[in-house]
Amino acid sequence: MNSHQKFKLEFKESEITQWANQYEYKSKVEIFPLAKSIKQQGYLTLEQLKEICEWKTPRSRKKVKDNSEEYVRTISSFSLSTNDERSRIESLTLLDGVRWPTASVILHFCHRDPYPILDFRALDSFGIKEKNIR
Repeated sequence: MNSHQKFKLEFKESEITQWANQYEYKSKVEIFPLAKSIKQQGYLTLEQLKEICEWKTPRSRKKVKDNSEEYVRTISSFSLSTNDERSRIESLTLLDGVRWPTASVILHFCHRDPYPILDFRALDSFGIKEKNIR
């Protein structure tokens, strides 16, 4: 997809609420208080990264624990403080168990600027079949 391509929903816009109501989060992670703490700190701890990853995709659990505490703090501090857009999201993917969708969740909840959550379901609703983002 090039930067000038327009998105076209695969369903009627009036059905968005219906589809959204069918989605259920199974995680017990309280994401908003967690995000507030991270914003105040300016970085994530390993435990906070584990919780965000659990909220986004429990499948990442095994890989996330391979990160050291110092590495998580260093990478996340850089990501949340840099002014370079590309560096923000790509640096987070250096963390074990973090790919673009999870990095977008971290930025969505923890960065001072607004960020959308990149998710294969959202892309699929626009007819984009990107298997490499998971």
